[in-house]
Amino acid sequence: MEVEIKDMQETLAEIIREARKRPEKWYSLYGVDRELHSEDICIFNPDIGIYKIKKFQKNPWEQLGVGAKIARKVDDDILDMTRKDASTGFGIIRIDLQKLLGSLMRGYEPAELMLGKIKDAGVEIPVTGPMHESDRHIKNIKDIFPDEERKLKSKFAKLLDAEETFKHYG
Repeated sequence: MEVEIKDMQETLAEIIREARKRPEKWYSLYGVDRELHSEDICIFNPDIGIYKIKKFQKNPWEQLGVGAKIARKVDDDILDMTRKDASTGFGIIRIDLQKLLGSLMRGYEPAELMLGKIKDAGVEIPVTGPMHESDRHIKNIKDIFPDEERKLKSKFAKLLDAEETFKHYG
């Protein structure tokens, strides 16, 4: 499979499009790549494949990242990583700020809005599922897909360089 590295937002939009077609059976793995100081997230569905995102919190308001669909199939070994003991849940949240502010002005509680309980209130959570946080599992994914990992790392490193992310640290 030829891997196309995309901007993180494009990858998330692709995942959301796929989740609208198949909203069930989404899983996630989360870990840290200490070499590039990235947060690595794998989001997958057995019927769709595996997406991987490498991201960096540039500042409190901005995240930098790249992502790609790294596999069309999900092996049982990978599914087993999340089935055993998911540490928490995950979700991809989309916010329409204008609608959200309007909902707050109409008196809705922020907690209700952020949990997506109020229809058409400016908050949508189209992808949810169990998540397992484990650097070891993320390393396993890197080992299973070394070529894809190399391409993601290269594109991510170029993104960090272009943004001069670590320029002031040495």
